[in-house]
Amino acid sequence: MLKFTRQLSFLVVLFGFLFGFTACQDEGEKEIVTGKGAIKVVLVSSTAQIGTTPFDVTILNAKNQVLYTFTGVTTADSDKSYALEPGEYKVSIRSKRSEVLQITDHLFSGTSDFFVITSAQTIDIPVPTHAEPFEQWVRVADAPFSPRYGSTSFIIDSTIYVGLGANFLNERFQDWWSYSIATNTWTQLRNFPGAKRFATLGFSANDKGYVCLGYAEDNSNLIELWEYNPVDDSWERLADFPGDGRSSATAFVLDDKIHVGSGIRNGYISLLDFYAYDRIQNKWSGIVDFPGDSTYGFTSLTINNTSHLLAGVVDNDVRTKQHFIYNAATGWAQQPDFPGEARLEGVAFGINGIAYFGLGSIDNNTPGRDFWKFDPENSAWTQVDDFVGQRRFIMMSGSNGYIGYAGLGYYGNTMYNDLYLYFPAVEKN
Repeated sequence: MLKFTRQLSFLVVLFGFLFGFTACQDEGEKEIVTGKGAIKVVLVSSTAQIGTTPFDVTILNAKNQVLYTFTGVTTADSDKSYALEPGEYKVSIRSKRSEVLQITDHLFSGTSDFFVITSAQTIDIPVPTHAEPFEQWVRVADAPFSPRYGSTSFIIDSTIYVGLGANFLNERFQDWWSYSIATNTWTQLRNFPGAKRFATLGFSANDKGYVCLGYAEDNSNLIELWEYNPVDDSWERLADFPGDGRSSATAFVLDDKIHVGSGIRNGYISLLDFYAYDRIQNKWSGIVDFPGDSTYGFTSLTINNTSHLLAGVVDNDVRTKQHFIYNAATGWAQQPDFPGEARLEGVAFGINGIAYFGLGSIDNNTPGRDFWKFDPENSAWTQVDDFVGQRRFIMMSGSNGYIGYAGLGYYGNTMYNDLYLYFPAVEKN
C-alpha cells in the first residue's frame, strides 16, 4: 500500500519555546509568571514527519481535563515561556488539518506520559509522535493537461488512467495520462488511437482498462469498446457494443464481466436494456432489462459481488433517488431510496465493502457536494464529509476498492483539472 511519510529515527527537537498555564487566566495572551515550573516540549518521531505543518499543543491535568490549547504552533515558534502551577500534567499534540488537505501535508499526533511540576524548574517533556492516516478527501497534484469535462478514467492497482474529454470550445481530446498515487506524479502516455471523443464510460477488470460508448466530434453516439493494457501502454479495439448508440449510460464490472446499459438515445428516448461482455470470447450478450422506469444518468458501483445503481433521470427530466442492485445469481432488486436529494451522474465508490455516493447534478444549475456511505449489512445510509473542492458537473471518478478518486469537470464558466483522493475514515474505538 502507499506511504505518505518517510521513516525517521532520531529525536526531533523542533522548538525552544516553553509552555505553561495559569488556570484562572482568560483566553488570549498569557501573563509570564516567575517562580513557577515550565516545560519544554521535545517531539520524538520514528514514523511521523512534522515538516512545516502547524499543530496544536494541549495541556491536560491529572483528570485528563483540557486546561489550555495553544493553536497553530509552528517550528518557527521559539522562546515563549508560560508558567505551570505545581501539579501533574500531560501534553498532547495534533497537526492542524487545512481546509483542503494535500498529499504533501504531514498529519501526526502524540501524547506524553504524565509528568509532575514541583518547583521553579524547566523540564523536557518527550512527546512520541505518530503519523495519522489521511481521511476522506485529500487534494493531490493537479493534472498537467488542459482542464476539461466528460473525460474518461479508470484505476488499476494504485495508478489512475485518464484522458479524452471536451472543453467549452467543443474541442475533443485523445490524449492519455497516468497518475501514480504512490508518488503523486503524472505521466503522459501514448494518445488514444481511436477518434477524439468525450463522455465515454471507463472501467477496469483483470488488470486491464476499458473505454466504451461516448460522443464523437460530430456528436454522434459511438458504440466502440476498447481495451487498454498498462504493461505496454497499448490499445486494442474489441467487439462493438450491440445495443443502440446512447449517452448517459452506466457500466459496472461483476463476476469479471463488463455490464453496460440504460442511457438515453437521440437525446430524448430513455433506455432500460443491459448487456454483458465476456473478454475471453470477445462477445456481448443481453441480460434481463432493468425492471424500473427507463433511466439515464445512473451512477453505479460494485461491492460484495453485487452492483448498485443509484439515482438517475426518468421521464426525460425527473431526477430520482432510486436505488437498485443487480446480482448475476438473483437478478435485479429494488432497495430503499437514497436519502439525499435526487440527482444524476454522481460520484460513487465501492471501498472495503461499503458503498459511497454523492455529488452529481441536483438540478441544471446546482451540482452537489454532499457525500454519503451505505452499509449493506444494515441497509443504512450515513452522511459523511462533503467534497472539499469546488462544486462541479460531469466529473471523472472511480475506485480500486481501497481508495476512491474524483476530479476535473466544470461549473459555470470554469473547467477544472484538479484531482482528489478519497480515503475511508478510520473507525475510532
